[in-house]
Amino acid sequence: MTQISNSEWEVMRVLWASEEQKSSDIIRILQEKFDWSPSTIKTLLGRLVDKKLVTSKRDGRAYLYRAIEGPKVYQEALIREDFDKICQRQHSDIIYQLLDDLPMTSQEVALFISLLQGKKTVESVACNCVPGQCACHVKGEMTYD
Repeated sequence: MTQISNSEWEVMRVLWASEEQKSSDIIRILQEKFDWSPSTIKTLLGRLVDKKLVTSKRDGRAYLYRAIEGPKVYQEALIREDFDKICQRQHSDIIYQLLDDLPMTSQEVALFISLLQGKKTVESVACNCVPGQCACHVKGEMTYD
């Protein structure tokens, strides 16, 4: 997946919020949250167009921008990329903590319960780290509580 900066991510969030947006609307929205100049925001839009993540078309004097993919593709890739940096044996602890911290509706909780009830389990989770990158390869294995 194409790498994007945190600033570009913020622009993408605005684009994902609606089908198509004028640059002036994008600028207005982002200036409410950040102290960015219009030229900075236009530069970020240009980078996203260059990366082929956003399309632009002229509409009179304005430009209209649209995200090529929806947010789920990028959100999942972002999370997977971060999880790849963490020992696989720690993933369930992290997910457990995140779920515990998240506000959820009863319907969302029911979906998670259903998913877990149907989840195929393994005898043990293998470490996916290079030896020396985590405590799994140290005698007496450390735990991360």
